[in-house]
Parts: sequence; C-alpha cells; structure tokens
Amino acid sequence: MLKNASDTVITFNDDGGGGTNSRIPASSGTYTLPTTGNFIIEVTSYSSLKVGAYTLLVNTPAPISPCSPVLQISKWVDTYGALQTSDCQTGARGAGYYTDSYYFIGKAGERIVIDYMVAFDSYVFLRNPAGTVITSDTGSGSLTNSRIPSSGTFTLPTSGIYVIEVTSYFEARTGSYRLHLTSN
Repeated sequence: MLKNASDTVITFNDDGGGGTNSRIPASSGTYTLPTTGNFIIEVTSYSSLKVGAYTLLVNTPAPISPCSPVLQISKWVDTYGALQTSDCQTGARGAGYYTDSYYFIGKAGERIVIDYMVAFDSYVFLRNPAGTVITSDTGSGSLTNSRIPSSGTFTLPTSGIYVIEVTSYFEARTGSYRLHLTSN
C-alpha cells in the first residue's frame, strides 16, 4: 500500500485477482502521486502471519536529457567511460562536442560533489529534474579535471532525477575519463 507522510493510505492493491503479485496501479500504466512530498510504501501479506521473501520495484520517470542513453551513476563508486566519435553531440556544450550522460536521484538539500577526471580539456554540466543546466565547470583554470562545485559542496535545490553531462572543453576531443559522485 502507498501512504502519504501523515500515514494515511492513498492507494493499495491486494491482488484480488487470484495471483500473488500486487501492483500500483492494479492495471497497467503508471500512478501519478497526488502531491509533492514524502511517501511510505508498506509491504505485507494478504493473510496474517505469513512470511517470505519478496521483491519491491519502484519505477521512476526517465531522466530529462537531450543525450541518450543516460546511464545511472552510483554515489561513492568510480564510473569509467570514454568520449568517442559515436557519442551524443546535442548536450549542453552543443554540436561538435562528444557527450556522455549519467543520472542519479537526488533530494532537496542534499550536498554533492562531482569529480570528472580526464587527460584532456574537460567540461562537466549538471541538469536539474526539469532538464535545465544549473551549474557547470571547465576545470577552474587547469582545464583538465572538472569539479562541481569548484570547491566545497553543491546543494541540490529540489528532489528528483539529475543528469550529469561530461564532455570536452574543445571540439571533437575523445578519450577515457573517471567520474565520481559523492553525497552527504
């Protein structure tokens, strides 16, 4: 069942159709949350005192980015990639700049650091859940490694899916990189 932050049930599915799986909404499609805020997902058995393993899947909307595919990045884990001539060229930097995109789910007030480490001139962008670029960095003078923010931490203004775009400072650059996302 799905509850709001006040612990009031707003929808549920007990799979009255004879199967063992439940889904919200019960039919195919998606469920639109009635308000912005925190919600509680409560999982229980139909009959009392039943125990066993289960899998819970929560699907979220696709990240907003002009580049695809947008790969998920895990916080606190190094991600390795390479800019290639086959990469997207419609990112924030524009045509002629090969771009890779990564997404993560952030919360309003969360403090993050994005480290983009490369052997070529770099540029990193951060898009908010609406798809708007909200900050970027070109390497703070050295042009090689980029960091958001250039020092300290960056506070996410809203909750949702954020997109990191990594590219080069100069056109048509390719090469390997390491990307690292830290969070409070």
